[in-house]
Order: sequence, then structure tokens, then C-alpha cells
Amino acid sequence: LRQMMRKAYNAGLVRRNPCDAVEGITRPKQDPARKKERRITRDEAIGLARELEGEEKTGKVVAVRLALATGIRRGEALGLMWKDVDLTSKRLHVRRQYGRERVLKPPKTERSRRTIAIDAGTVSFLTEWKAQQATELGRSGQEQTDDTPVCSNELGGFTDPDDLSRWRRGFYVRLGLAHYEKEEKWTDSRGIERVKRSGYVGPNFHALRHAQASLLVAGGVDPKTVQER
Repeated sequence: LRQMMRKAYNAGLVRRNPCDAVEGITRPKQDPARKKERRITRDEAIGLARELEGEEKTGKVVAVRLALATGIRRGEALGLMWKDVDLTSKRLHVRRQYGRERVLKPPKTERSRRTIAIDAGTVSFLTEWKAQQATELGRSGQEQTDDTPVCSNELGGFTDPDDLSRWRRGFYVRLGLAHYEKEEKWTDSRGIERVKRSGYVGPNFHALRHAQASLLVAGGVDPKTVQER
């Protein structure tokens, strides 16, 4: 808020920055234990990559795999179309994002429009997925085109960001990367046992972005190159 009001002051929209009169405000200190739980370590990232290779390929699995391999944001991954993927030159072109508003829009910033190099393993992963996706769409009478989302849903459309988050949380818990603080079990009126879990503790999708940066730095890539990527 202070930064926004400063911009307004510099632009002559307000006579003063009211935030300058506020004192004694400090950022709450984050619990070190909780902060650690929200990270994905180098070894965990390597283990996650192996698990993803053996997982049945879906649009959600592909989104996590791309984020781990490139540091791409969730909305950027969901906004990718096949025309943005150059498997021959081993490149991804980030041109748009698909966010919680369920519409395609420009990336977060102008600098977010970028071209990202991908490794041979990711090229092989995407090549297999592209063939699988085309087959699955063909069974339902659809055709895979350049405008087909890479991380598509079961109907060949754009994957809902909230659906991806729900799946990812469960996937992380299954792999031991996260846990739920509460778990309630009950039997419904039809005699079916139900489970309600709440209090998710663990990495979010953005943690994959940090994991990619850490892996690059650990591999000897200079910080400036990592930042540009």
C-alpha cells in the first residue's frame, strides 16, 4: 500500500502519502518450521521428477512436470498451447496465462513474455504426452490443433486452476511432501465412508518455481541467468 501511494504521490494524484504517517508496523515473522515445510528441497525435487515420470500422464501431471523443469508459473503452464511449444528447437514460448478468472490474458508482466529452453527429458515427456492427448481427443471425436491447451482437461479444454490445486495437494500428500492437520471420517446416509481433510501444510505450486531456481544455481548456473529464465 505504501508503494502504491508513493506512486500516486509522484504522479501528482494525491498531496501526500498517508502511509508515511504510520509507524511501528513490522512484517510478522514466519515460523521457521512452517517455512521449511513449504519448500521443496533438491532431493525432494529429484524424487518428484522420478515420480512424475512413472505417473499416468494427464494435463495436471504435465503442468507440475513443466513447472519443475522450467520454473513456469501455474497460469502460464495452463495457458500454454501447442503452438507455443517447439519440440525441435527445445523451446517454450510464454505468451499468455490462464488464471482463476478462467480467461486467457497476458502474462504477469511484460518481462514474463519469454522463451524458455527445455531439456531433452522434458522434450521426450511432452512428445509422449502430445501423442497420447491426440489419441484421447480422437476417441471423443475431437482433433488436436495448435490451439489445443498443452495441460488440457479431460475434454481437451483449459484446466481449471482450482481443480489443479486440489489434485496437486492430494498428490503431494501421497508422495509425503505435505500433510493435512485434520482428518474427519464419517459414514453418509448410504453407508459410504467419507473423509474430510483440512489444514493443508506443504508446498504450493509456486514452490516448484523456487525449486527450479535452486536446482539451476546448484548446477552452476549464474544467478542472473536464473533470474532471466
